[in-house]
Parts: sequence; structure tokens; C-alpha cells
Amino acid sequence: RGYLDALGKANRNGLALEYAKTFAKKGWVDEVDGQLLEARVYSSWKGHGKDAEAAYAAVVSDHPGDFRGYLAQGVFFRTVGKPDAAENAFRKAKSLAPDDTAAVVNQVIAASKAKQS
Repeated sequence: RGYLDALGKANRNGLALEYAKTFAKKGWVDEVDGQLLEARVYSSWKGHGKDAEAAYAAVVSDHPGDFRGYLAQGVFFRTVGKPDAAENAFRKAKSLAPDDTAAVVNQVIAASKAKQS
């Protein structure tokens, strides 16, 4: 993620997106993480908010039982000023998260809310 973020900050988002796709194709990340990396690139790429929203929607559609997509989607929605949609996604993430990750999920949600306050 750090490398992809650095590419994005250097306005090399197209390259970052290709790397994200490569990571998934080569099996360096699981399918969910691969989709989330692509969504993350889009979400930091100016003018690609709709692509990011569609990418996060695809993650939760393709993997409805995985909390990670809902958690990331909630953070995205909070970032773009959709607090109601964010809360819905956060609720779903909490309901799906395994017990051993509940604390981390709550920390991510709290940090997301703190950034927007």
C-alpha cells in the first residue's frame, strides 16, 4: 500500500493502478485486498471519485461476507461527505468482522470519524 500511495502522491496513479492489478494477478494479495488496492488508487486519484465508489461497491458485491470491503467503503464514504452511507457500511463491517478483529475495526471507524470532525 505504501508504494501505491507514494505513486499516487507523485501523480502516477495510472502506474499505481497497474501495480495493484499485478499484485492481485500474481497472488501477492488475496482477491479482496486486490480489489481494495484498486479502489484505494481510484479514491486518491483526482477526478476518479465515481470510479472509486464503483470499485468499493464491486468489492462488497463480489464479497458480501467479508467485512474489509464494508469497512473501506465506510471510510471512503466518510471522506467524500456521505456520513449516513458510511454509518451503514460501518454497521455491516462490525456485524461481519471476526471477534479477534473487532478492536481494529472500531479503531479504524473512530479514526475515520475523527478525521472528519
